[in-house]
Amino acid sequence: MRFKRFVSAYQRHPAGADHDLIIIFKGFDNADDLAKAKAIFSAIHYRAISTDDDNFDLGAYRVAAEELTHDLVGLLNSNAEPNSHGWIAKLLNNFGPTVGAVGATGSFESLHGLDYTIPPFPNVHLRSNSLIMRRTDLLAMFPKRIPNKYSAFHVESGPNSFTRQFFERGQSVLVVGADGRGYAVPRWPESRTFRQGLQENLLVHDNVTRTYDAMSFDRKKEISEGTWGKYIEPEFSIFPR
Repeated sequence: MRFKRFVSAYQRHPAGADHDLIIIFKGFDNADDLAKAKAIFSAIHYRAISTDDDNFDLGAYRVAAEELTHDLVGLLNSNAEPNSHGWIAKLLNNFGPTVGAVGATGSFESLHGLDYTIPPFPNVHLRSNSLIMRRTDLLAMFPKRIPNKYSAFHVESGPNSFTRQFFERGQSVLVVGADGRGYAVPRWPESRTFRQGLQENLLVHDNVTRTYDAMSFDRKKEISEGTWGKYIEPEFSIFPR
């Protein structure tokens, strides 16, 4: 279902920029199962890369990046769903020499309660559900082996997260909205994107953003406060799709 959702959204929202779509098929030992999985994407043009199932999704990105020659790579997890026309162009338009990465969602949330080594709130980090960065940076910042979810948490939001590594270099990271604007960290809570109000400026959806959409008001308020330190009220501006 989630893969069909991606194909539908990919067809519905033109990327707005030339790109090579690469789909990583992770852990398919059975040829029939692999063929069935590939058939879901038959309506769109893509290149397939197969990886073992001994790595979490961020590790699969790292393995796939070793096979590529592109200067920039964009990451979309298996639940991603483009939500705006020109979504790749909007990300690329905000990328530059002083920018380490651009992404559709960022967060101040901390998992310090689960792992005391993770920085406490506000733990600024781009989420890896949808982002663009230099391939050489991905190879340098993502370990070759990311065996489980907790290892992935550290890559994304740990004390040596890729976001923090960019900050140490003096580079910024930006959240990009459906409005095409790149939001610097101080303005993330105003971006109308991840877990804010109606998420009306979200460039790319995923399972976490869809779960938030389906929550009751009280639960949304609780989750928004955990992510941003306060509940972000909805606004009713109109953003291009």
